[in-house]
Amino acid sequence: MSLSSALQASLKHDATEIIKKWSLRSLADHGIEGVTASNSKLILSEATKRLAHQHEACVRILEIVKEIKSRQDNILNSEAAFVCQRAISNLESLRYVHADTYKLGSEIVGNQNIWNRFSKSDKHLLHSTAEQLRSRHARSIETMVQIVSDIRNIDGDETQVDSHVDEFLQGRLGVQLLCDHYVRLYKGSPNGGVSVNCLLADAISDAVTEASHMCDAHLQIFPETLLPEPGLRLTIVRPWIHHALVELLKNAMAASVAKANRDSKNEVDPVRINLGEDDEMILIDIVDEGTGIEQEFEEVFMLGHSTAVKRWDRLDEQQSYAAVRSPLSSLGVGLPTSRWMIEYFRGSLELWNNKDISTGPSKGCTSRLRLYRDPNILEQEPRIRR
Repeated sequence: MSLSSALQASLKHDATEIIKKWSLRSLADHGIEGVTASNSKLILSEATKRLAHQHEACVRILEIVKEIKSRQDNILNSEAAFVCQRAISNLESLRYVHADTYKLGSEIVGNQNIWNRFSKSDKHLLHSTAEQLRSRHARSIETMVQIVSDIRNIDGDETQVDSHVDEFLQGRLGVQLLCDHYVRLYKGSPNGGVSVNCLLADAISDAVTEASHMCDAHLQIFPETLLPEPGLRLTIVRPWIHHALVELLKNAMAASVAKANRDSKNEVDPVRINLGEDDEMILIDIVDEGTGIEQEFEEVFMLGHSTAVKRWDRLDEQQSYAAVRSPLSSLGVGLPTSRWMIEYFRGSLELWNNKDISTGPSKGCTSRLRLYRDPNILEQEPRIRR
């Protein structure tokens, strides 16, 4: 699958362009006048530039894997060479999809007739384009997880590939954010993809409901969750906060059930959610009394790392009900993506084991989300592990 020289030149040019940095406030205010030609063009052009940056990240990963394969080619009947070739084929396909998606966006952005007319049909076309830019990479994460796992087995626990894959997938969040923002503006949401002054208790309650359903579906039981008092409000990307909360809650619930089973207890200890605040940050703590985390904490944030015995197959998901589609564990993407989402606007996600003051051993785990109060905080560059 070769790319035209014109497309390659355009990709290289846009990959060197400076990306506009958004804050939650600037995003929310961007659509305050509704969907206009100027704000539509800015959002789609910025999303398209980010696709060019992602394409370059994909090319860098491809070059690294090819270099690893060249070292394996000297080994006769090398299984590693076969695995590398599979990774190369997957990356070539992903690279082509990104280039083609970039082309779709750049052709729309460069069509001045659309912006001059900005008719009802043009608005519909832009909405459709934003949805395609957002959704055409649904398998990117699964593909990258497979590649990281394969190369890690060949080239050691921590490889050069890991950091570039992290960069690639974190960059993908920016594309999704802008496209989702535009789609929501088109559908009439006054602040697009940003929830302004969101009542945190409502967001937490929704996440608890989903995590409880998932735990009940997979384990036939779920612990009670003790909710915080309502009152605190914050401007957030609600789907991202929801994703992180569900991921942390389902882990806390599963650990609590596992502890009850291990100790032959008739009741499962509850999970507590505490809200705190200081001058700059709002803190959300999820505290369980489960089995704790045995491995190094940074390991659980490594893409593709999972404690599950059996990796989840997406075919299993397609045969299940929507409310219980996500597994409790196995892909090794939940915690990494949660941390990327929280860190996107400079927050943080931390984990630690609780200690029993009297006996010393671990007594469950605490997950802490730290979120900035100030909606003018700019998005940050992808967090690269070196």
